[in-house]
Amino acid sequence: MNDLELLMSQCEIYVDTPKERVGGQVAGMVYYPTVIEHKDLGVKISVNYHKSQYKNRDLVKTLMELAIIDLIKTK
Repeated sequence: MNDLELLMSQCEIYVDTPKERVGGQVAGMVYYPTVIEHKDLGVKISVNYHKSQYKNRDLVKTLMELAIIDLIKTK
């Protein structure tokens, strides 16, 4: 297992849901950001670009991989 795979396996991915519900015209619209976090590195990336949580999840993983690669290069 290389450094990138090891660091990616330590990441936590979750959907950031609000504590309060919204009402009115936006009551049925659910667009919560997907967040990936690596607590040891102090890196947290949040994406809410797509309506699909699956697409946001793939995008947030790719962005975290790029961030980790950049951190490894600057070591």
